[in-house]
Amino acid sequence: PGEAQAAHAAAMGMWTSFLTALGLAKKKRSLLVVGLANGGKTTLVNRLKPTKDRDQEVVPTVGFSVERFTLHKCKLTVIDMSGQGKYVELWECYYKECQAVVFVVDAASDADTLGESKAMLHAMLAHKELRGRPLLAGSGHC
Repeated sequence: PGEAQAAHAAAMGMWTSFLTALGLAKKKRSLLVVGLANGGKTTLVNRLKPTKDRDQEVVPTVGFSVERFTLHKCKLTVIDMSGQGKYVELWECYYKECQAVVFVVDAASDADTLGESKAMLHAMLAHKELRGRPLLAGSGHC
């Protein structure tokens, strides 16, 4: 429990720094969470929620899900997009309305999957709607 609590505190500190650096603290913002299927996106979103609101069991997202909660005085609407092939095309429908993007990569991925994530990230960043949007790339399933 001690190590887990320390890791959680460090992660929360990272999010506070991210939100503050982007001028997102103490405001209402929309955050888009994307990445390949089974990369840990929903687990990350669940961990960001207040403890009392966390789901006991996290299941893969089909299509997308929307979560609303407050994180360090920032009222977030988090759009958790499925990374399954047929849903990836839906991501761009949300580019215009989000203020920041989190791209999640499975830390345990093999070289081919990491290459696929890299190509997906580059293609996503080529969209004009994302120009100037803050991006946080991180790993899930460590």
